[in-house]
Amino acid sequence: MRGDQVTVWINEPDNKPLPAKEWTGRATVLVGGRSQTIILTPGESNGAIGSLSAPASGGVTAVLQITIDGKPAQARFAAGR
Repeated sequence: MRGDQVTVWINEPDNKPLPAKEWTGRATVLVGGRSQTIILTPGESNGAIGSLSAPASGGVTAVLQITIDGKPAQARFAAGR
């Protein structure tokens, strides 16, 4: 996260970039006690982007939900704590 922008990059197990057009995702971000769900749209290469309603500051927790080849996956991240 940088400011109000959320960017996610996905790599395959062999560390090759997985093009963002091959997966879909959303991030649920908890900032300052408020939750926001962001739909990620394909950006450059293997990155997908979304925007928060305001820049993030302090502790941020995010849950990433993606679907690759029809199979769902989930990851949780915490930063700035």
